[in-house]
Amino acid sequence: MKADLRVFCSLNLIFLISISCSNQTGPAIPGILPENQLASGSPQSTILWGYYNVAFDPESGQFEYSLDRHAMFTMNVVPFLNGNPSTISFQINSVVPGDDYIDIDFDVSITHPLPDMPGFNGYDVRGVFIGVGGARCFADMITMSKYPHYPADPEYTEHPDFPGSHEMMDDPLQGDGGGPDGYTRWFNPRDFTTPGIFGYTKGIYADAIYSDPMFYHSAELNPYKFFADGLGAHDDLMDWLEANPGTDRVFASGSQNTRNYYIRFPKTFVKFAYAITANWESKSVHPSNMREAVACEKIYGTRHPDYYVFEFKIYDPKSEVDSGSGQMLDYDLNITIVSATASGGTILMDWQMVPIEIGDDYCVYHHEIPTSIMDFYEPYDWWVIPSYPGYDYQNEFGVPNDMGIEPLASWFCFELDFSDEPWE
Repeated sequence: MKADLRVFCSLNLIFLISISCSNQTGPAIPGILPENQLASGSPQSTILWGYYNVAFDPESGQFEYSLDRHAMFTMNVVPFLNGNPSTISFQINSVVPGDDYIDIDFDVSITHPLPDMPGFNGYDVRGVFIGVGGARCFADMITMSKYPHYPADPEYTEHPDFPGSHEMMDDPLQGDGGGPDGYTRWFNPRDFTTPGIFGYTKGIYADAIYSDPMFYHSAELNPYKFFADGLGAHDDLMDWLEANPGTDRVFASGSQNTRNYYIRFPKTFVKFAYAITANWESKSVHPSNMREAVACEKIYGTRHPDYYVFEFKIYDPKSEVDSGSGQMLDYDLNITIVSATASGGTILMDWQMVPIEIGDDYCVYHHEIPTSIMDFYEPYDWWVIPSYPGYDYQNEFGVPNDMGIEPLASWFCFELDFSDEPWE
């Protein structure tokens, strides 16, 4: 079914500012604090532009959505930020029903909420799809919304009010993208529960299903699409980064950007939450990019009879390589192989992994795992997880969340290929 409906809503969103690093002396909010109290050298600040609850009515072919939550900065900048609108629009490209699911291909367009204010240019904007988790895929038992692709977790799937899980994927029919650029734990409703700038405060238009503490099905790890000026709706993120070396990945004041999503919903629960994160430090500090790895590209990922062989490129402009050892100074690199019988498979941690190629903004890695040491029954996915032990999800103001001191990380998932030939 082809739908040409376009739903436009102007929402009074709050341009929120949070500080997420521990080596600062104060918040970098221009015009609020004296100059000698502003943070210097702040690697990262994270802004939540808006959080939405979205529902799709298959009969009318329309999205209905509302501002689900808003958070407020604890200083007097709130009235200024709260009074600046943002526009978000959805264009439905296709609706494909299945036996027990419904696939929806749609474009999301985001307009920067502060026009004609280049001092508030955002960077590394991510539109996070927050769905229902039905699987646990890692050793630390993170829930995510890739079920039924992943082994179901009975704790969730056998719960009486489990509505069914969601999956964001590349369009299986058109082959023109729609899948995740990566995964993040930022601002998921289960971990960031403290009201305010470092979590969520329930908005007056909130849908209780995602904000209700009794609804514990919300996924902790969620897929996102990257938004930046010049990045097209269907563009591959890594291809775009390679074609634009040294890009600041800016979302400029007043600009609009569009990205394509392809989501598989259970027919009984075509609802989701949506968060938009951006990075910003101060009006005088530009660019201000995120700490995490921006993107990852699969070069080779195959299970041979004797070896698992992986080769991949990580795009991480902020990290540096030790000139003597060749090791990364900023992140630890984990490889996770997911099998059909284990909830998340096994995590491989190799602290001595050295890049085989180093560029200005990227590193290429090659790694081999003998199947005699580590093997799985019906493996199908593998993950690259750069984690940053010097950084976490906490804030210097002591506002709590449920992430503890877990290192900041980014997640990238790839399909595992298979070969009957031994690895040479």
